Amino acid sequence: MADTDSDTQTEWYKIKSGDNQVFQISREATKLSGTLTDYIEDNFAQPFPLECVESKTLALVVQYLEQHAKTDVSKEEMAEFDRQFVEDNGNVKFALLLAANFVHCDLLIRLVADAVAENMRGKTVDELRIAYKVNDDFTEEEKEKIRNEGKWVAKR
Repeated sequence: MADTDSDTQTEWYKIKSGDNQVFQISREATKLSGTLTDYIEDNFAQPFPLECVESKTLALVVQYLEQHAKTDVSKEEMAEFDRQFVEDNGNVKFALLLAANFVHCDLLIRLVADAVAENMRGKTVDELRIAYKVNDDFTEEEKEKIRNEGKWVAKR
């Protein structure tokens, strides 16, 4: 059962992160999440457990959902919020992407995936390995074989 704010008639639900921090989220904001909508429709016991999402990331997801649930915000203001949201949270993009996927929020998935893709654009494989801390475990022979197999791509 939701808590209802008597002044605004807003219904509030509780969700719990994987590290046991509880957050409140409005009914309007939960409508942007397939997972939270399902929890509400199924009368799942509160707080709704989101065990795959740590509190730092869940706080960002709640912030994003609450902002996008607002009806009195212009498209320009929302676009600026999205731009700033991605810029300010660049160091947790992958955690946000996983959390957005877990709560089934297509808007947030698209926003973060686009930001990740834009960040990757124009970078070499070595630059991406450094940026995303991926070990280079190929031998020189394997690298040469991959380069030769992929030559047809560069010809297009």
